Amino acid sequence: MPHEEMDPFTFDSRLGRHVAYLAEQMWGPAIRRGDVAVVAGPHGDPAYSAHQSFWVIPSFSRAKFLVPRDFKVASRSLREYALLRSLRTRAVRRVLSALALMRIPLSNDVVTVSSTVSTGDIIQAVGASVGHAKVRASLGVRSAANAKPTLELRSTCGDILGFAKLGWNGITIPSIDNEARALRELAPYAVTPFRAAGVIAEGTVQDRRFVVTEPMPIRVRDVPPRAHSLSASEARGPAPLVGMHPWSALAQVTSVVSTVFDDDQTTPPALAVEVRRVVDRILDQAPVLPAAGFWHGDFVCWNLARDGDGALWLFDWETAEEDVPAGMDTMHWYSNAQGPVDPKRTRERVAAAFETAKPVLRSMGYSSRTMRYLGAWYSVTLVARAIRLARALEGWERVALKPDTLAELLTWANQILDNATPQKEARR
Repeated sequence: MPHEEMDPFTFDSRLGRHVAYLAEQMWGPAIRRGDVAVVAGPHGDPAYSAHQSFWVIPSFSRAKFLVPRDFKVASRSLREYALLRSLRTRAVRRVLSALALMRIPLSNDVVTVSSTVSTGDIIQAVGASVGHAKVRASLGVRSAANAKPTLELRSTCGDILGFAKLGWNGITIPSIDNEARALRELAPYAVTPFRAAGVIAEGTVQDRRFVVTEPMPIRVRDVPPRAHSLSASEARGPAPLVGMHPWSALAQVTSVVSTVFDDDQTTPPALAVEVRRVVDRILDQAPVLPAAGFWHGDFVCWNLARDGDGALWLFDWETAEEDVPAGMDTMHWYSNAQGPVDPKRTRERVAAAFETAKPVLRSMGYSSRTMRYLGAWYSVTLVARAIRLARALEGWERVALKPDTLAELLTWANQILDNATPQKEARR
């Protein structure tokens, strides 16, 4: 668990590393300035004027989320949107919601956030941006390299107001900015049956960048992590096709090329050489290809929900890009719809996705030859993403896709490019 930005003396040691890391994400600078105190227990610091407490579910040592110590709000927060969760998590939430209705405390572990009147708290400031002077929020606990606070905003009566994300460092602030831009500029053009919640507020408060989106319908349900959970037409993704374009003319291609040809001290030399070789092969050989207006960039089951009318709600637009090769979302869907994700099996998963995606790619206008270039380009894009993250983190320790895994992926990309020459296409 990385805590390199945290001053251990400003955090209550009883919080545990997960809640302490969330406190850093939410209130780190304010805690160090003395404007906010985050402590274990139901009683706030008496030196502060405003206090709000949360039950830590299930405990400090295994924290998954924080819910307000308000029985009515907690019950609704745990009950609503439950169908987005796994069967086990739904059952747990159902029990906790019932306990809250009976006014039974939901956890032995409690955290209290205290703040000065002059400064106020980030949660209330974000609530004010959507027109509510007083709000409650349930907080997700995240610990990955790109972890950021996620807030389910509710009124004091428990009504859902929206969902907020906060960017707090050099990795997450750009992703929040990109999500807000994508929801304004790209999501409105999503094709049926895809929908996206609109932006209702965005801004900066107390060193934190935030975006708030509209609530989805309460009864949306999860999309299981299986390839057939989407129809072939749905697996094409949310973006409209925009015609045939030269590969090098697409903005997403230009961005990836800029990343992999930018010299740095983070990328292992052998990986840098190999990814550049694959990029050169694609740009030298690839013909025109079907293009899409954008891709969502993380088109996976955990970013999808289906409502009662069958529409698919797509969220987490942080990695969306415009002007891309068509079929990138298709490759990403099939790559991640094969059960639990194991980064070490990335080459195997991408190769299997490429085979499964062929009928969908063909419906977009790809030939047997050109879809091979797409498979190789999707692989290059995954490598470029990992390189960008490693640069931002100044190392590979916290990057899920390690250089040896990326090298295996590029080996597969070279193999399918070997079979994509015009002569072999003609012989087929």
